[in-house]
Amino acid sequence: MERYKTDPTGDALNRRYRDALARLEKLERDEQRLQRVGSILRLGISRLLLIADDSSSAVASQLADLRSELRGNLDADRLEAVIHALSEAIRRLDEVPPPPGPAALLCRLAEALPLAGPKWRALCTWLDRDDVDPVEKVDRLAEHLRASLPELLGETPAPEELPTHEVLLRLTERLEVPRELVSRVDAIKSRLAAGLAPQELEAVLAAIAAVVREMRGRALEEKRDLEAFLRQTTAGLKELDQTLRSNVEQRRESYDDGVRLDDAMHAEVQDIENSINSAVDLRAAQELVHHHLNTIRQQLTRFRSAEAQRLQLAEREVEVLSGRLKDMEVEVGRLQERVRSQRSQALVDPLTGIPNRLAYDERIALEFARWRRYGTPLCLAVWDVDRFKRINDRYGHQAGDKVLRVVAKMLKGHIRATDTVARYGGEEFVMLLPDTEIDGALRAVEKLRGSIEACEFHYRGNPVAITVSCGLAHFGEGDDPEEVFRRADEALYRAKADGRNRCCVDPPLETTP
Repeated sequence: MERYKTDPTGDALNRRYRDALARLEKLERDEQRLQRVGSILRLGISRLLLIADDSSSAVASQLADLRSELRGNLDADRLEAVIHALSEAIRRLDEVPPPPGPAALLCRLAEALPLAGPKWRALCTWLDRDDVDPVEKVDRLAEHLRASLPELLGETPAPEELPTHEVLLRLTERLEVPRELVSRVDAIKSRLAAGLAPQELEAVLAAIAAVVREMRGRALEEKRDLEAFLRQTTAGLKELDQTLRSNVEQRRESYDDGVRLDDAMHAEVQDIENSINSAVDLRAAQELVHHHLNTIRQQLTRFRSAEAQRLQLAEREVEVLSGRLKDMEVEVGRLQERVRSQRSQALVDPLTGIPNRLAYDERIALEFARWRRYGTPLCLAVWDVDRFKRINDRYGHQAGDKVLRVVAKMLKGHIRATDTVARYGGEEFVMLLPDTEIDGALRAVEKLRGSIEACEFHYRGNPVAITVSCGLAHFGEGDDPEEVFRRADEALYRAKADGRNRCCVDPPLETTP
C-alpha cells in the first residue's frame, strides 16, 4: 500500500483519469446546454421566419427552406447552403428601394390633399424634417386637417364666434349710406365700439333699424317721384298725340274747304262767262256779274273765317303744349340732377371719399374689356391695413375711420389719372394699374407702401404707426378678373405671413443674382 502511494507512475495515471472524467462530464453538460440552446434558437428562428414571411417571393422561398431544415435533423452542409441562398436573396432585396417610411407617407398625404396656401406649403416642409418626432407630425397634420375639413368638403367654414356688438359693428361698417346719414351711423359705431351692455342692445338695434328705414324711405320716395314723373310724361305724350291728331284733322278740314272753295270759284267764273254770253244788253250783263262776284266774296269770307278759327285753336293748343313741355323739361332736369347726384353717391365710399366696390366692379369690367381687345398690360393690387383691429381696439373706431381716410387719401393722391383705387370693404383697398408692366407696378406700389409707412399720423396727440401690405398680380392669357384678384389676394396673404408692411407678387418675379 505504501508502495502504491509512492509510485509516481500510478499517481500520474490517476490524475489523468480524473481529469479525463471531469472533461467528459463537462462535455456532456455543454452538449446538453447546446442542445437546449439550439432548441430555443430553432424555436425563435422559426417564429421570426413566420413574422418575416411577408417579403418578396424569392426571400419567402428561402425562408420556407430554412424552416424545413430547422424542423428536421440539422445538417451543417445543407443548413449552410440554405443560409447562403437566403443571404443572396436578401442582398438582392436590398437593391430595391425600400418603401416610404411614415414621415414620407405623411408628406405625400399632405401634398396630395386639394389644399393650397402658405400654411400648407410650410406644413409639407415641416413634415419632411427628420428631427421631428413622427407622433408630433401626425398630431400636427391631424390639427391642420380638422381646420381645413370644410375646405376639403367644399363647404364654407363656420364664422368665428364674435360678440354681439362686434357683429353689429361690422354690419354698420358695410352699410352704404347717403351722406345725410353718415353722422348717425358714426354715432352708432362709436356706441358699439365702446362695448354693449345687455340693456343697451334693444336701443342700438332700434337705431340701426331707424337708419335702414330711413334708407328704405328714401328709396321709396325716389320710386314715387319716378312713378309720378312717368305718369306726367305719359299724360303729356297723350296730350301731344291728341294735339297732333287735332292739327291733322284741322289741316284736312282746311284742305277740304280749299278744294270746295276752288270748285265754287270755278263754278262762279263759269257762270259769269255764261251770263255774259247770254246777256241781251250791257246792264243785264253787269247785274249778273255783280251777283256772281258777291257770291265769290261771301265764299272767301266764310273760308277766311274758318281758317282764322282753326288758326286760333291751333295756337291755343300749341301754347298749352309748350307750357306742358316746359314743365316736363324742368322736371326732367330736376330728376337728371337727382340721378347724377345719387349715382355719384352710389359710386363713392362715404367714409373715405374714394370710389367704392360698385365703382370698382364697373371699372374692372371696362379695363378687362380694353385689355382683351388691345392686349395692353394691366395689373391689379390688393391693399390691407396692417393690424387694423388692434388700432380699433386701442384707440377706438373713430381713430380707425381716420386711419382709413388717411390711407385712402394717400393711395388716391399718389396714382396716375388713368389708375383707379377703390375701397373694397373694411380695411381693404383695390387698385387697377392699366398700361403698366408687373415690374413697374411693383415699384409703384412699393413706393406707395413706403410713403404710407413714413406718414406721421397722430390721434388725440398720440402717434399711431400705420403700415399696409400689398398683393400684386397681372393679367395673362386665359385670365379673368376673379382669377387675377384671387392671385393678388394670395400674394397679400403671403405678405402678411412674411411679416406685414411689404408688397408681394403672384407669381413671384424672377431675380437675377
